[in-house]
Amino acid sequence: MGVEVNAMKDSNSEYVRAVYGILDIMLYRMFHPYLHPDFIFKLSSRGRQQKKYLSILHGFTRKVIQERKEKLTSGENVMQELSEEDKLLGKKKRLAFLDLLLQANEKSENRLADEELREEVDTFMFAGHDTSTVTVSWTLLTLSNHPEYQEKVHQELDEIFQGEDRPITPQDVLKMQFLDKVIKESQRVIPVVPTIARQLDHDEGLQIDETVNKRLIGVCTSGVHGHVDEW
Repeated sequence: MGVEVNAMKDSNSEYVRAVYGILDIMLYRMFHPYLHPDFIFKLSSRGRQQKKYLSILHGFTRKVIQERKEKLTSGENVMQELSEEDKLLGKKKRLAFLDLLLQANEKSENRLADEELREEVDTFMFAGHDTSTVTVSWTLLTLSNHPEYQEKVHQELDEIFQGEDRPITPQDVLKMQFLDKVIKESQRVIPVVPTIARQLDHDEGLQIDETVNKRLIGVCTSGVHGHVDEW
């Protein structure tokens, strides 16, 4: 995004606390049906706390968007600087995702409003932070439940590094074929997003009652991934 949240260095930062606070509230609300109706939830202590967390998250995103827009407008060089580790990995300087999004939006005939941009950036900031963490956690869990595969991963890494203590290179990653399979299988068995929901404004070719203006469509990813006829 062109900005450092420093979640690894400072887990007590306001943004990081807000992210984890929102996740805790979401889970609590999910398992307490009496909080499902919005009008009840908004009156609860957790509803009020969620409003504060959202103010922090949205405020941070709006600030980032405004700063990047000002830099792009002024003609300032916005190419991302590379760390020493990135240089060793052979990475090249590039525009941050937010800068690409802003440039594309400027060229578009149907430009997104600032709040629409904020929603898109929030998705990447929030989802990108949490899904990566959860994917690693589930992969480690599945490996711990299957020590025979854990040993095969260990052997593969030993063959690649030969006891050397050095940074991982792109060439090393290409050789991690069994580890790649383990990660993908872990994502199939325990998908990081177990369900996906979309609200339709019209039927989109589906057999939906015409008297209903909007319909919520849900896809159970975990169910599809676990069905023998689907994978």
